[in-house]
Amino acid sequence: MENDNYYIITVSEPNITSFSFAFIIVMTSIIFLNFFVFLFAIILSIGIAFISSGFLIDFNNKKLKKFTNIYGFYLGKWEDLPEIKYVSVVRVKQSRYSNQVQDGTGINQVSSNNSSYRVNLIFDEKDRKYMTLISTSREKALNEAMRIGDAFDIKVLDFSTPDRNWIR
Repeated sequence: MENDNYYIITVSEPNITSFSFAFIIVMTSIIFLNFFVFLFAIILSIGIAFISSGFLIDFNNKKLKKFTNIYGFYLGKWEDLPEIKYVSVVRVKQSRYSNQVQDGTGINQVSSNNSSYRVNLIFDEKDRKYMTLISTSREKALNEAMRIGDAFDIKVLDFSTPDRNWIR
C-alpha cells in the first residue's frame, strides 16, 4: 500500500491479547464440534488477530485517513489536512507506580520512569492546534518526522532534548 503518494504510520500492531482472544474463539468452536462453526471461528480469529490501526497520509492531495486495517482493507474516512506549520518530536515521560508486599514488613511503592516520543503535526488553526500521529522510540519518531517534513517541505522541530533544535 505504501508508495510515493501514500505513507502509512501504524499506531497499533497485532499483539498477544488479540491472539489470545482469537485462540479462545477457536477453542470454543472446537468444543461444539461443529465444522462450520469451527471454520467461521478460524476466519474470524485470523481477522481479529491481525487488526491494526494508524494513519494513511496522501502527500499529493494533502489528505489524512485514520484507519483500521482488517484483512488488508484500510477502513476509514479521508480528511483534508489543515495547513501544517511544522512537525515536532516531543519526549513524554511515563511514570508507573505499583505497590508490592514485602515479606510481611509492609507495602513498598515502586516506581518506574520510561519515555516515549510523539510525532505531532502542528497546525495554524484556532480550533485544532496539533495532532499526534504516533508514540514510539526516539529514533523511529525522528525518522517519521523527517519523512513527513520532506514530503510536505516543512520544518521539523526536535523537542525531545533540552536543546530543542530545528533539524529540518
